[in-house]
Amino acid sequence: MWRIKALWHLHCCVLAVCSTGGRPARTPVCLIRFFPELREAGGEPTYLIGIRQILDIVIYGGLAHGNPQRRIEVTMTEELSDRVVIVTGASNGIGRGIAEALAAAGAKTVLAARRTEMLQGVASGIRSGGGTALPVTTDVTREDQVVQLFRTTYETYGRVDILVNNAGVPTHVPIEDVTLTYWQEVLDVNLTAAFLCSREAVKIMKSQTPQGGRIINVGSVSAKTPRPDSLPYTATKFALQGMTHQLTMDGRKYGVVASILHPGATLSSFSTRRGRTKAGPGATPDDYVMAAEDVAKVVVLMCSLPPEVNLYEAIILPNHMRSFIGRG
Repeated sequence: MWRIKALWHLHCCVLAVCSTGGRPARTPVCLIRFFPELREAGGEPTYLIGIRQILDIVIYGGLAHGNPQRRIEVTMTEELSDRVVIVTGASNGIGRGIAEALAAAGAKTVLAARRTEMLQGVASGIRSGGGTALPVTTDVTREDQVVQLFRTTYETYGRVDILVNNAGVPTHVPIEDVTLTYWQEVLDVNLTAAFLCSREAVKIMKSQTPQGGRIINVGSVSAKTPRPDSLPYTATKFALQGMTHQLTMDGRKYGVVASILHPGATLSSFSTRRGRTKAGPGATPDDYVMAAEDVAKVVVLMCSLPPEVNLYEAIILPNHMRSFIGRG
């Protein structure tokens, strides 16, 4: 049984191959450490034929390529060791998946959501797996509670390296039935909360040493192709795209970068209310629903890139999600 202590060394290895223009590259020491069979007989690192060999290493569990008897056991990694990460909407769904993946990558996670009991459950699960989690019950639409969230984080860990603005609510109401109160409630959660958290994050990231950090906003494919009867939701996701652009432009001088991730159909409390309780295939290929862990992998990649590099925007969706690819 192989034990990988560095899942996300994978992307570093891919970059090493790509930097040679596709020519064979020397196997990184990080892989030699965990896969000694990649070492030549003489003790020197072997040369990689190409990216395919690296990609044969399955991350987040699964089977080793070519040998179904050799399982890969995923354990805590050190890719984000000691990074302090705040995740909003962390009590379930995508937020929970992101928090768990970041903790598994070695980050010190601060979990923010309104439902204390669920938040404590997520934190307990992370700790039992060897991770670090600090649950902070927070209504991110309340400015005073957002300020307290960041104060608690700073007092506990002394810095904030990453903020993931994940909290959000869906909408499905015909435009003629959208009241002003409903409109404002959606904006408060989906947009104003992200602004408040980003503002507090920038304050700390600007003043801490070393300076800088990352802000990752969880958008939606609705920011590209809207769904019917979802005006408030669509408007906030389009606005979040603009906020991301402004944040990363204004934050450059402080070493603060912002990214946005647009997930397609993903298992969450939203999909559960529509009757989907399990990720994976549905009645037809179009009905496939991703697991939160699929989305979380992209977030971990964004967070683990060098501070000089920003994966500014990403879209992740089921391959047969016709409502996105085929729309229009």
